[in-house]
Amino acid sequence: MYRYHIQITDPEIPKGRRVRQFFSIIFNEVEAFRARRNHVATDYAETLITAGKLDLGASDAAEYRLHYHEAGEQPRENTRASRVVVTFSGPVPTSEMMRYLDSIPGDSTDLEHRLSTIQALNIVVNATPNEHPNICQASRNVFAEFPRNGTPLTMNVYEKMDLTGGLIGVRSYYSSTKTSTSRILLNLHGQCSPFYPEINLRVLMDVFLGDGHDYLALERFLRRLRVRFSYMKDEKRQPIQTFRTVQGFCHAHCQGQNHHCGSSETVDFHCQKYSRRLSIADYFLREHGIRLAHPNAIVVNV
Repeated sequence: MYRYHIQITDPEIPKGRRVRQFFSIIFNEVEAFRARRNHVATDYAETLITAGKLDLGASDAAEYRLHYHEAGEQPRENTRASRVVVTFSGPVPTSEMMRYLDSIPGDSTDLEHRLSTIQALNIVVNATPNEHPNICQASRNVFAEFPRNGTPLTMNVYEKMDLTGGLIGVRSYYSSTKTSTSRILLNLHGQCSPFYPEINLRVLMDVFLGDGHDYLALERFLRRLRVRFSYMKDEKRQPIQTFRTVQGFCHAHCQGQNHHCGSSETVDFHCQKYSRRLSIADYFLREHGIRLAHPNAIVVNV
């Protein structure tokens, strides 16, 4: 195994999901990684572990300029390219790990480099669940196989997982490697993690509110939730799957609302294309030919 240091210089890409997406771009668009795609693991921070050496030239280092884009989309125009620097750090010291496993208590030999081998093993063990489309990472080294919902207008598939209040409990596991007497152990601990269900956003709002009207609590509950929509069409009139993050409810230009958020009939904006103010409902009808089925539902900003 070999270790590489990777540095991404772009303050506009924060930690979390966008960093993972950017690593996916690196692995898919840089030839050195495409050649070994199934033999590269990362901690999505600064470390890469590979089964063989990457072709980075005589200096064992390379610099790339890449544009960020969401999965399934093209880079937006006039976006700044991110600088990616990959540097070879050296082989993973597995031989030192073997010496440590064979050592006796009280051995004064300095075997501190074994910790970097443990780190590399953890990165390799977590590589498959990190890349599996149906497995979610609940927290550090905690993974869960998320149950898909074929009927997103109901919570029926989650009946036995319902935690109430718009959350479900999903079985997950925690994994880590550690050393023991003359061997390396893989620890797996079962647990349960809370998730949002895969369900229509309007239905999720109704589930959370129940018989109540606490819209402030609902907005906090939905903030930073990832949503998928497909009302836009490509050149072949096929739906385009687009993902966005909920920022909150729309508070601007709400006309006559009895709470702090507006609906598609009461929220309007100035549309340059039509040189007039249009409500959200009017815009969808004019621009996309879509008559909203629930015009009184809350408008969310993404």
